[in-house]
Amino acid sequence: MLIITHQHHLDALPASSLKDHIIARHHQLVETDDDIPPIFIIVEEDDDITGPYYAFIGNRGLLSDLMETHEPRRPEFFRPYEFVSLIQELAVFELLNLVNGEDAFWIYISKSIADANADLKWVLTDESQGGLSNPQPL
Repeated sequence: MLIITHQHHLDALPASSLKDHIIARHHQLVETDDDIPPIFIIVEEDDDITGPYYAFIGNRGLLSDLMETHEPRRPEFFRPYEFVSLIQELAVFELLNLVNGEDAFWIYISKSIADANADLKWVLTDESQGGLSNPQPL
């Protein structure tokens, strides 16, 4: 997992289209030097998506539901993300997770990671969970 909370974290990322996208999103969300910077998280291939590093989402990490009580694919399950969109040109899912309605985590998951995990792909894309939103404009 890569956690990006400050400009120097952004600067340290290797050049990529994802880096350019995150920089653009950062500029969109931060208007003045006094603004609290957003938190961006990039999920990496070897991450344990249900492990303790993702416990800020819920007790099952990226597979947590809104009430932290139901398993994916159960009728009562409802994902905790404000929106999930697929940015086709980057082959990456962009998720917004709000904690207490105000602390925002922008999470980026490559399509290949989602494709390799059937439950994660279901949480991100299934119509019963809200399906995919249109990508948020920059």
